[in-house]
Amino acid sequence: MANTHGYINTTHCASWDVDAYTCSGVGSADIDNGVFVTLGTMNVDGAALNIEGYEFNVTAADDTATTAWVVDTPEVGSTLEMQLMSDPRYFYNIAGKPMTLRYLVPKVDCIEVDANCFVGGTMPTTTNNVVTIGAGGKLVAGTVTPTGGKVYFTLEGFHKVSVGMVDVPTAVLRIQAN
Repeated sequence: MANTHGYINTTHCASWDVDAYTCSGVGSADIDNGVFVTLGTMNVDGAALNIEGYEFNVTAADDTATTAWVVDTPEVGSTLEMQLMSDPRYFYNIAGKPMTLRYLVPKVDCIEVDANCFVGGTMPTTTNNVVTIGAGGKLVAGTVTPTGGKVYFTLEGFHKVSVGMVDVPTAVLRIQAN
């Protein structure tokens, strides 16, 4: 496993202090932090509708998303390798295991993400300052503001986070529609 998994900072989001904007999800595939998902049904045992846990079945969102739930699980790690690495880019959410989801409040919440959260690992620039959700729930930088209540972000600026002795470039995005 390489350090190519998404890094996200949600400390500038309402969900940091408001538990109602946080829930749990379970995916049928491995999912990185910083990936946007769509909530499905609650996890139940079948026809009897006995709740197995207060978590939602999730799938990766796409460019039609009108709500923003982002994966932001604390980097504890499910494997020994994840637990030994102090670099959050080694961490990912294993299929079938609970993950933390955060709802983003339009016009207020800002997220900080690294290049691994973007399709193709390409960060936005000052000339492509509109960011939308693309394939696999990852972000796409562009210039066209979507319509119809679709989720999009504006690029507020750039930052760096220190991971060991490396400064990792990040983009700070503010959600605009939801």
